[in-house]
Amino acid sequence: MYFGLIKTTREWFQSDTAICRFRNYAISTLAIWLFLLFLHFRPSSLQKLQGSVAGSAIILFLGMILGVAFLGLVFGMGWYMYRMDTSPTGVKILWLLAAFVLPPFVEVAYFAFVYRRQALRARQSAGGH
Repeated sequence: MYFGLIKTTREWFQSDTAICRFRNYAISTLAIWLFLLFLHFRPSSLQKLQGSVAGSAIILFLGMILGVAFLGLVFGMGWYMYRMDTSPTGVKILWLLAAFVLPPFVEVAYFAFVYRRQALRARQSAGGH
C-alpha cells in the first residue's frame, strides 16, 4: 500500500466498494436483459414503446446502461477469474465456455456463486468485517 492511497488489485477486489459495484452491475444487467427479453416476446409492447419518442429514449437509455454494466461485469469477473480465482482450472474452463454460450446470465451467476463467496471468505479470513 502506498501511504494508504492505493490498494493492490487483490485488496480492491475484496473491498466493499468492489463487491457493491459488481453487485450493482449484476443486478442491472440481469434486470434490463430480462426486460428486453420480455419485450422481444411481446412485439406489441415493443412497437408501442418504439412508436413514441419517450419510449425510444427509454430503450436507448436502458441499452446504454446494459452495455456499461455488462462490460464492467465481463471485464471485472474475467480479470478475477484469470488472476485470483482459487477454483480448479477445469472449473474455470467450464465457466468460460458457459459464458460464451449464455452471455449475461453466466457472468451474473459467476458473481453470485464464485466471486462474492470467495471475496467475502478472504475478507473474513484476513480479519475484515
